[in-house]
Amino acid sequence: MKKFIFSVFICSLFFNQQVFSQELKSEFLFDLDIDLNPPQAVGPVLKGIRLISPFKNGIVKSDKINGKLLECGGDWGLILDSTTFKVDSRATIETDDGALIYITYSGYSRATAKIAAMIGAGKGGELSGFMQLSKCILTQAKKM
Repeated sequence: MKKFIFSVFICSLFFNQQVFSQELKSEFLFDLDIDLNPPQAVGPVLKGIRLISPFKNGIVKSDKINGKLLECGGDWGLILDSTTFKVDSRATIETDDGALIYITYSGYSRATAKIAAMIGAGKGGELSGFMQLSKCILTQAKKM
């Protein structure tokens, strides 16, 4: 029992230490405007309702990168409840100079019930609300 109490005490000291972190530095990379094909409702799965939304096309614009979205991507989303959508998107961008950029983003989107219903019906809608996404961008392009 003494070992357990000592371990908890040591852990509490470790977790109460002030952690110094570096400042997060980021910069705007590009705007991505995506058109979707009609959603494919796979239906109920283990933890929600699977909804696949293939990307039809898209445009990438910025001072650094301009190009188009190739037709191989989409969102393999999961409707968790009436206002929460688990995002799982993958796409390939082809830049104007021919470089390929693979992007993924995943996380959670929360919208009002009205907007969530519009999206579920394939009518689009402005996503307003909370979004928590993790993004990954991979390329061999020297431009970036």
